[in-house]
Amino acid sequence: MRKLLLAGAIAAASIGTAASAAVVVTYPNGQTVTLTTNDGVTYSGQFRAAVDGFVPSGDPSFSATFNFNVPASGRVSIAAISIATSAASNIDFTSSFLDGTTPFTISNGAVDTAVVSSILLSPGAHSFTLSGLLNTPSGIGNAGFGGDISFTLGQGVPEPTSWALFILGFGMIGGTMRRHTARARSVRAQLTLA
Repeated sequence: MRKLLLAGAIAAASIGTAASAAVVVTYPNGQTVTLTTNDGVTYSGQFRAAVDGFVPSGDPSFSATFNFNVPASGRVSIAAISIATSAASNIDFTSSFLDGTTPFTISNGAVDTAVVSSILLSPGAHSFTLSGLLNTPSGIGNAGFGGDISFTLGQGVPEPTSWALFILGFGMIGGTMRRHTARARSVRAQLTLA
């Protein structure tokens, strides 16, 4: 009888734990996304995560972190998407940040998206975090999201010599336009006086 009571207590404790369990991201948190290139200028890589939960009275929130490296200065765009195919597979993104500071633009509905576009990055390691809620009516569900990282080299701030060429070019264009306007006025004046 004593063993039966002990087994019942353990079973009750495990059921209580499962009922208040948090949502679990089943792919490893902190996974590294490998960016590959075919042309040496544009890099891309995909990421994905699954969200499983049994949270009728617990916390429905989740968070997943993804790491990636860029070889040089350039611009990155990241897009994450989740499509709810049923009520049990619905998640809502609540926040997402690149390197802990740059926020993503988030849209929720039947299709949830989190996007950040054309952000200048320095070479080295970077990360972004996607947070959200397992938004199912019963609190039981599994869902997933995935996306793409796109990185392009060399679209950073121009070097001082490039700025000098830009300014010189704009100056030459402005001077040419000014001379052209003055010449057009003098030609018009000659025609009307003659």
